[in-house]
Amino acid sequence: MSTALLEPAPDFVENRWDKAESQPRTEQRVVPMEDIRGNFSFQEEFDIEVDYGQTRFPVEGDVAVHVADPINAPVRLGYRDATGTLEVIDWGLEIPLEQSGDLPRLIGRRFLELYSKAVTGYLHDEERDWLKTISKQMDYHSFAAARKLPRYREATLIRKAPALLLQFLEEKNVRLDTALVSKLHTLNEGDRFGAWFTLDGNGTIVDFQHVLLLPTVSDLLADIPLHRTDADFPEHLTELLPSPRQ
Repeated sequence: MSTALLEPAPDFVENRWDKAESQPRTEQRVVPMEDIRGNFSFQEEFDIEVDYGQTRFPVEGDVAVHVADPINAPVRLGYRDATGTLEVIDWGLEIPLEQSGDLPRLIGRRFLELYSKAVTGYLHDEERDWLKTISKQMDYHSFAAARKLPRYREATLIRKAPALLLQFLEEKNVRLDTALVSKLHTLNEGDRFGAWFTLDGNGTIVDFQHVLLLPTVSDLLADIPLHRTDADFPEHLTELLPSPRQ
């Protein structure tokens, strides 16, 4: 963790002249810390500070978090020789120097740890400050977009070749990668289906799974009664009805 140094307040020294003496007389008084007003600034002290050259840190499978601006805002490391520790500055992450080879994984884990606490609402105040800095330093939005869960949608298969075309209720025909055709091998053109669609950071469909065949529009219309049948009105409530005009 970040170690801040606050040196003890020096004794308050006051020089006074004694008229009977030719030399000043020194009086020394110790002033308690609580009696001293003012704000103290905490200062980080490292023996060495360096920019970390790695910019990609795996988090989950192929999903990784990247440094947004490696040139102007790289991940910074601080080393303390007295303790033999390496610290990721402003991340709240400190490790022994001998674990430096595991640093990419630990940085990815630290990011996931703070991200998870933010999602679940368990961030402490100090952790909130760390995450605020980290979210500016790392490509936070791309990471979040890559972790979006599949979204259930319903579509109609327009055709499979020469291009795969689907029609969604709220959109025009959407062309998908032909590599996804095999997922609709058993469907016929014109079939309605539902599935869980995965989108990339730009909102483009990159995959779908768990295909479900849906009733056709004509089948849905056939299930709707053509004529409304009047419901039987309870006899004991008939007296509440308005009287017909004479």
